[in-house]
Amino acid sequence: MRTFVGLAALFLLGCQPQGSTLTEAQRDEIETGVREQLERVYTAVSSLDESMFSWAVSEQDGVCVFDRTMQTCDELWDAMKYAWGTIEKDGVARTEIEGMEIKVVVLSPTVALAAMTMAENRAYTEAGDVHATTIAALWVYVLEGGEWRVHSGQSTSWPVE
Repeated sequence: MRTFVGLAALFLLGCQPQGSTLTEAQRDEIETGVREQLERVYTAVSSLDESMFSWAVSEQDGVCVFDRTMQTCDELWDAMKYAWGTIEKDGVARTEIEGMEIKVVVLSPTVALAAMTMAENRAYTEAGDVHATTIAALWVYVLEGGEWRVHSGQSTSWPVE
């Protein structure tokens, strides 16, 4: 986790492109677009809306890391669908999110980084179990067909104490 936080801090604080041709208004527009897309993704996650896997993900499959598992993003999305109960009998019935914060760094007109922290994500299973976790994620967004989409990323979670 410390490595993730350190890398995220480097990207967000020290790796701003120098001499960019983007105006402040263009940067603000990109930041708003990426932030809105990430918020849409987590709204879809909260409502267990599987359609997000078609509109939120890049056509060019990247690598996604979730905790200690590295796989293509397509494989990760399939695993998430499984966890949500589209295949698994006692899957997640609903989720609740509290304390989400997002920071966006614009790298170019077509690439941005989005760091997200979530103080608490509660997943309620069909079996009646509740799993509460804290989540931190770093996503690479690319502009495709006028839409900001996740190309690759890293996410980690740990139990809320």
